[in-house]
Amino acid sequence: MHLCIIFILCAVVYGISRNSEPDLKAINFSDKITGQKLNEGLIREIEVDSETSCQFECVAEERCQSYNFRTIKGDSKQFKCQLSDSDRFIGFANFTEDKDFIYRGMMSVCEKDRFQCGKKGICIPNYEDGSTRCKCADGYSGEPCKGKSCSQLFEDGFNTSGVYAINPDGGKPIQVLCEMATEAGGWTVFQRRWDGSVDFYLGWESYKNGFGNLNGEFWLGNDNLRRLTAADEVMLRVDLEDFDGNVAYAEYTTFKVAGEADKYRLIIGGYNGTAGDSMTRHK
Repeated sequence: MHLCIIFILCAVVYGISRNSEPDLKAINFSDKITGQKLNEGLIREIEVDSETSCQFECVAEERCQSYNFRTIKGDSKQFKCQLSDSDRFIGFANFTEDKDFIYRGMMSVCEKDRFQCGKKGICIPNYEDGSTRCKCADGYSGEPCKGKSCSQLFEDGFNTSGVYAINPDGGKPIQVLCEMATEAGGWTVFQRRWDGSVDFYLGWESYKNGFGNLNGEFWLGNDNLRRLTAADEVMLRVDLEDFDGNVAYAEYTTFKVAGEADKYRLIIGGYNGTAGDSMTRHK
């Protein structure tokens, strides 16, 4: 997958306590989920006389993080209790439909805020210290999970140009302007100049960190460019328009920016377009 860049010149966490005599007051279970069961991490399966008894069994078993529960067919007073050392977050791939079961897990940060990793991530709880981590879908990274590039967002149906948060490498998210209409869409704009409202005659630190306004004129920042171009193979596109409405473009199939220690050295090549290759002397 290619990251595309366009250059336009114009909760509360509940602790888990295990005692020799189980006490349901020492632990909190999440709301039940009907018609689902977890097919992973089975510790043991037992027969009980109520769901409360199943919960006692889970609390007494140090490894237990969740349970499946169902009535035993032919006996409305006996129930099947399946204890698991996993939960529906860690074992999301094996959390399946089964109309005969209910599922209930221990309360965690993920249960309280199941979307804290975003729509493209799964929250994974750590029951020992109450922390969480995010398992992101392909093309996404960070916590919460953000698209690695504007091209990834475009592939996922975000086809309106505007400001988005992306995360190319799992570090701090970057606010960027995504151009979704130009040449198949999915371009990350790192410079825009069109009306002279922003002074571009600035020093090293300004160009390092970026300046301007994403809704107007701006420079995204050399540090951000390094992150964007280090994360994937990148294409550069330059779109030009003069005061008479004449347009031209230049595309480069190779585009990378080195780090500050290397003085943000430009690596560029593979020209194609109508504007002429003005980058020849920079190669």
